[in-house]
Amino acid sequence: FYVSGRQGEPGTDRPGVCSTGLAVLRRDGFASLTDDHRSPQPVRVGTLPASVTTRPIRFSGGSLFVNAAITGALTVEVLDAGGRAIPGFTASDCIAVGGDGTRLPVRWRKRAIAELAGETVRFRFRLDRGRLFAFWVSASATGASSGYLGAGGPGYRDAIDRP
Repeated sequence: FYVSGRQGEPGTDRPGVCSTGLAVLRRDGFASLTDDHRSPQPVRVGTLPASVTTRPIRFSGGSLFVNAAITGALTVEVLDAGGRAIPGFTASDCIAVGGDGTRLPVRWRKRAIAELAGETVRFRFRLDRGRLFAFWVSASATGASSGYLGAGGPGYRDAIDRP
C-alpha cells in the first residue's frame, strides 16, 4: 500500500519536503505472536519455549502449515478435548520447524495430521526465538489455503490460493 509523509516549513503554509513510498507486508503478516521482547531492559517472558494453545478446532485437511519467522525452533503438539497431548503428536514427536517463510510445513516423526481430521483438537505452538504469524490445515500438500488473496501476488493465477 502507498504511504506518504510531509514535513511542512515551520511558520509557513508551504509543504516543505514531501515523499511517497510503498509499504509491503508479508502475506498474513500484519501481526504475530513472539517470544522476542526487545527493550533496553531485560523482560522476563516466562519459561522457554514460550507457548500458545488454540481454542478447540475441527479441520478437514491433511497438512499443517505455519507462516513464521523462526531463528530458534517451533514445535507443535496436538491436544485432545481434555487438553492432553495425543500420542505421536507431542512436541518431542514434532520435527522442529525453522527458517522464515509464509508456507512452512509442520510434521511429526511417525504420524500424519490427516489422521485427526474431523476430530476436535487444540494445537499448542511452542516457540523459541521466533514469530508466528498464522497457521492453517490445508487439503493440499503444497499448503494452498483455497482462501481469497487480498491483492493477489506473484505466482497466483487469480484471487484464490489454489493448489
